[in-house]
Amino acid sequence: WAMKDGWAMLGGLVFSYRAAPWFDGHVKEFRLFADLINDVGLALDFVAPYVVMVTISAQDHHDNNATTTTTTTVDGTRLLLITSTATLCKTLCGISAAA
Repeated sequence: WAMKDGWAMLGGLVFSYRAAPWFDGHVKEFRLFADLINDVGLALDFVAPYVVMVTISAQDHHDNNATTTTTTTVDGTRLLLITSTATLCKTLCGISAAA
């Protein structure tokens, strides 16, 4: 989770540095952006448990009996990417809404 939070902090700093000159003149646009990016972040949080599940099927042909074994696991790389992006979106929402 340190990578997830670090990604959000770094992204928030870069966003603040790049967007700060326009905060005063475009308040309504940044409020709209905050609302939309928050929706994206929450949607990513909601779908993360379903997207990261990987189903692996294996067939065993031992003793002329074909059996299929199905295993469901979690793809950690995909989970980290989705949750990091969701946290970044929520961080950008906080920065934009406070503009």
